[in-house]
Amino acid sequence: MSQSEGQGMESDQIQTTEPRATVVMPLYIYPLSDETWRPLYDSSGPRRGGVLVLSCLVLPCLALSCLASHHLFIIIFIQITISLHPSSNHSRPGYRITAHPAVDFLVVVNPNSGPGDKPLPGHDYEREVPKLNALPNVYTVGYIRIDYCRKPLHDVCEEIDRYAGWAEDFDQRGLGVKGIFVDETPNHYSAGRALYLEAVHKHIRATPGILEKQLILHNPGTPPDAGLADPGPDVIFTSEEPYERYRGDEVQKRLREYPYEHARSAFMISAVPKDEIQTAVRDLRKRGRWVFATDLVDDFYESFGESWNDFIAAMEPDAE
Repeated sequence: MSQSEGQGMESDQIQTTEPRATVVMPLYIYPLSDETWRPLYDSSGPRRGGVLVLSCLVLPCLALSCLASHHLFIIIFIQITISLHPSSNHSRPGYRITAHPAVDFLVVVNPNSGPGDKPLPGHDYEREVPKLNALPNVYTVGYIRIDYCRKPLHDVCEEIDRYAGWAEDFDQRGLGVKGIFVDETPNHYSAGRALYLEAVHKHIRATPGILEKQLILHNPGTPPDAGLADPGPDVIFTSEEPYERYRGDEVQKRLREYPYEHARSAFMISAVPKDEIQTAVRDLRKRGRWVFATDLVDDFYESFGESWNDFIAAMEPDAE
């Protein structure tokens, strides 16, 4: 996830009614082990063909420069190796996706800072992404980063095509993604940048192997100039900031100057005091449909943090 060319989201554009929630959750967790992903599982989840359908999440393989309808989304970015666990103890760090059917989860799949250089992502992803795609409240998208429009377009299109290639046998395997998360998008307009982003969008929309709605998400980390957002992507990460900075005058001024509608606005906010997480999430939900918030100050894309349960609970439609 990029640490932006700017900042946050608009203070005045606040939605007073709270729609169904969608969690934004960027994670980058090693080592891969059975215990690594326990906070994501719910052993009471649905079974298909005798296999427990787990909510394993997929994440960008970039440290701090990595990185998620009409609903709010919890977006989760993780890299997966998962096995079934009998525990469903919700007192542990981790309410599970299947335990929260009223909350939607956007899962950003990122095998290797993108799809990797092979036609398929590897056995862990080939096993777990179909489980995610089988869950009705999960929407999978593939991660790419474009280095603020400096990456050659040919390389970007090749990465999109590799994600699309996963779905060649989707009906049988369930492997594929339903959109593209474009990281390191610029926030300052130029004609060349606008043409570059338009070409990326057209390629995504013209690629049949990107499934269903072919969702396009941008992460500039700050509200972009209007020329880069109209018509622009389906979702814009308008703030990727520590909580204190997010609340400061500089970020809030930028958000007021470049407001975007609730349905397109996304937030990734770190360093929220644990006792303020529910209040912060309620505020963020009113400002945007796509939300990630954590108490972690460092390595916040690499672990769940003590606030994980409170964050998910605060994304429930009836959370007070």
